[in-house]
Amino acid sequence: MVAQRGPIKTSCPAAVACALSPIEAAVFHRFGAMAADWVTGPIESSGSGWVCELTVEGVAQSLADALNNSAQRQLREQRAQAYAGEYYDWSAIAHKTLAAYKALFASSAH
Repeated sequence: MVAQRGPIKTSCPAAVACALSPIEAAVFHRFGAMAADWVTGPIESSGSGWVCELTVEGVAQSLADALNNSAQRQLREQRAQAYAGEYYDWSAIAHKTLAAYKALFASSAH
């Protein structure tokens, strides 16, 4: 995945070029850098994609980097799968939700 970072001056075509949904593009447009960190933070921290400036040059460079380095694509694919399994798998979501409820009930019992 290639995600954007930096000042947000986007329209839907720019959002599509950066692999953003129209909803994400609207969030970026409204909330700027705060929203950018919400999307790009996990990508950077997990090493599961490329993060770039929202410029023609930035997107072009990230796409070129991704296309020209199959080893990095495979590595980032593996990292993305691991990240998704840890944070977005239904089993992981259920365990985290259960832990949150247990913590909530434990704190309200005191």
